[in-house]
Amino acid sequence: MPVPLNIVEIQAAADRLRPGETCRLVCPECNDPERSLAITRREFHEAAYVCFRNSCGIKGYVYVQPGAAAPEPHTLPKPEGFSGFSGTLWGLQWTRALALAERFDLEVEDIPGHILDAGYPWLALPIRDAERTLTAYQLRWSWLEPNPPIPKTKLFLEGSRRTLAWYPPRAAWKPERVLLVEDCMSALRASRHADITAAALLGTQLTAAHVQELHAAGTAHVVLALDPDALEKAFELAKQWGPAFRSFRVLAIEDDIKDLPLAKLKRLLASI
Repeated sequence: MPVPLNIVEIQAAADRLRPGETCRLVCPECNDPERSLAITRREFHEAAYVCFRNSCGIKGYVYVQPGAAAPEPHTLPKPEGFSGFSGTLWGLQWTRALALAERFDLEVEDIPGHILDAGYPWLALPIRDAERTLTAYQLRWSWLEPNPPIPKTKLFLEGSRRTLAWYPPRAAWKPERVLLVEDCMSALRASRHADITAAALLGTQLTAAHVQELHAAGTAHVVLALDPDALEKAFELAKQWGPAFRSFRVLAIEDDIKDLPLAKLKRLLASI
């Protein structure tokens, strides 16, 4: 039988099933709108799929990563600044987590991931404050997918306040010196390749509320590394907020931290 054109969609659906469960999808081979493709999770880390449309009939097996079955779903809170959008979070399937980890030189367990549903390219990144309390989810078009929409991020607040997205290093929590960057993946990547706490601004604005949050966490030294196209903005922020800290340094970078080659990233972080 021919291999289905979109095996990733089948794999993603299989990763969400528990042993004995079955789901139905539109077949990625024949596109039958009647959801003729059945996927059944078996006991031994595999799932069988078969299309019941006579003119198609594709079938086969996919491997299911041990422990990859989805946790209980979590309903997204009300989005900030967006209406008419709702969804449910599911565990990020293994295939996508592995691909993201390889893309950013991370371990699979580093990927903070949920995904709205099998086959969707939106990732939901949990936003946690300095005390590791969940304050929001940032819905972000996956870095693995082309042609991102505008806007490519949406914010879903869990409470009434917006916070920085904090990423402590693998070792001890060290909030005295913080690397501030624009986005979550840059913060995560920096915190995993250096003994430094990183925090994402979720943009290019450093506000009075952010400064208060940094002070409350005990931050005395700030290194600001905005993306290359925002270098002028970084120096403006340093002039505005530098006096509020014992030291405030702008780091000029040639590419986004999440996109720097690993060797260059490690040399850059070693200079902080």
